[in-house]
Amino acid sequence: MRVAIIGCGGIGARRAQAVQNTDGLSVVIGVDVVEDAARAFGERFGCESSTDWEAAVTRADVDLVVVSTANNAHASVSIRAMSAGKHVICEKPLARNPDECQAMVEAARQYGVKLKTGFNHRYSHHTWRARELFEEGAIGNLIFARGRTGHGNAEGLSKRWFGNFELSGGGTFLDNGVHLLDLSRWFMGDFVEATGFVHTHLPALGRCEDNGFGIYRTADGRVCQLQSSWTQWKGYLFLELFGENGTLLINYDDQSCTLIRRGAESSVWQFAGVPDQSWQRELVEMAAAVRENREPLANGYDGWQAVKMAYAVYEASATGRSVRL
Repeated sequence: MRVAIIGCGGIGARRAQAVQNTDGLSVVIGVDVVEDAARAFGERFGCESSTDWEAAVTRADVDLVVVSTANNAHASVSIRAMSAGKHVICEKPLARNPDECQAMVEAARQYGVKLKTGFNHRYSHHTWRARELFEEGAIGNLIFARGRTGHGNAEGLSKRWFGNFELSGGGTFLDNGVHLLDLSRWFMGDFVEATGFVHTHLPALGRCEDNGFGIYRTADGRVCQLQSSWTQWKGYLFLELFGENGTLLINYDDQSCTLIRRGAESSVWQFAGVPDQSWQRELVEMAAAVRENREPLANGYDGWQAVKMAYAVYEASATGRSVRL
């Protein structure tokens, strides 16, 4: 598959490196609104460079478009690429709001192409191992889950597009938090109701929350409690899955997966120091989905639902009422 990368920043470069490390894939062109960034990208990855994204996503020699721009361009770039018959991997969050996400999902259906959300955290060694154990029935049926994710970069993000609501669509829940929202839904299934609160400690962030707290409920009454932060000074992501027969702990801080069975010793799988393959695994999955004509793992619908989860808490915080999903 021949790939166009739209957005040549840090994530775009990481995506391009993963393309180069994946058999059967190659980078054709890198595009950025900043000409120097596009040129440097082209020199680094040995591909063409441009500032014209529309020309790039409609090229006959491009099969897959990777969108790694600011959030405000996700929908427009992705939909144009899909209208030209290109498959798309769009960086998380899928878009700024649920309406934009829905339009993207409908475009993929209309044009008969595959749309994948860039949820690379599903493919980390520790999360993948946890998923294998879960599917093997290691902890039985899930009873509840709780998780947190964060970093302490609110001030830095307030000076970039992340802290501009018109460009980002939201704060920590759509930035780092959207990974946690997706992972919790991947294990627990769809949620039907949400409540919670968001708070902005740093005024420069405006409408972009730097802390969010959500409680989600499934149709059968199971509950998931999640927190996302831009003022968490240490630690990144931790998700606990409590089942009838045991517990799974996914720890991104030390890159481990722990299985705690009732009445038995814990088992720990430690991946610290093991090279991260999540970005490459995601590409392999997308290529397989295209080849097999099936939906990719973490598809556009999954990205849409994660954004809906964030917006449900925004609404609940503003109104003081729980929100149906």
